Amino acid sequence: MTEHLNESFDVELIEALRLRARAGASVKDLAELMADRLGSEDAIIPMLGYLCRAFWVPLPVLLPFREDRGKGDFSRALQVVLWFSSLVSEGCDVLPWSWDDFQRLCGREFPNNASPAGRDDAGEILRYWQPPNHPGVLVARGMIELNVDKVEALGTSSAELFQAVKRFTTRLRDLLSADRKVVDGAAKVAAALRMEFQIDEQGPMYRVICRVYVLKNDLTPAALQLA
Repeated sequence: MTEHLNESFDVELIEALRLRARAGASVKDLAELMADRLGSEDAIIPMLGYLCRAFWVPLPVLLPFREDRGKGDFSRALQVVLWFSSLVSEGCDVLPWSWDDFQRLCGREFPNNASPAGRDDAGEILRYWQPPNHPGVLVARGMIELNVDKVEALGTSSAELFQAVKRFTTRLRDLLSADRKVVDGAAKVAAALRMEFQIDEQGPMYRVICRVYVLKNDLTPAALQLA
């Protein structure tokens, strides 16, 4: 999931986008911030690059932003994705995701005996598992699915959507909160993250699905070898 930022990207702008998203900023607000820093509201290709880098969102998910530019109904759905990504990564020292490491611990699929992490609200799933041979390892997966009306006045408000995302990501952070370490002067959780996003247009609304996979461990080869 993680990538080293190219030197052509402004790291301060990346962090500013994440901070604003964590506070519930709209896509329009983020687009205006990028336009101000880039010197043009027509710098769509660089904006797409910044959104990819700041929020780990694949380009195909973002492409409708080219026409929407934070001003149309698509941005009502996209904001959920950006909130999710920024809040999931908050307080994390994000490590590269490795399916090889995951499969060494779980096989090809997430274990059926995974435990629920608290109470799931409608459209939510959060499960975790600690391999019996490795008590210091925690594997988790989560999903939130939200229906986003194209017209805010006809459905769930942006404020309510943000609170739903924040409740879910807070549960995930609570699950990962043990064994924090100090990174750059702040207490953070070291975890490998993988996020997947899906935005489906369905008549007067969008169906938004955000998934996250977590592997929390020191990620050394010795620690990942099953006995």
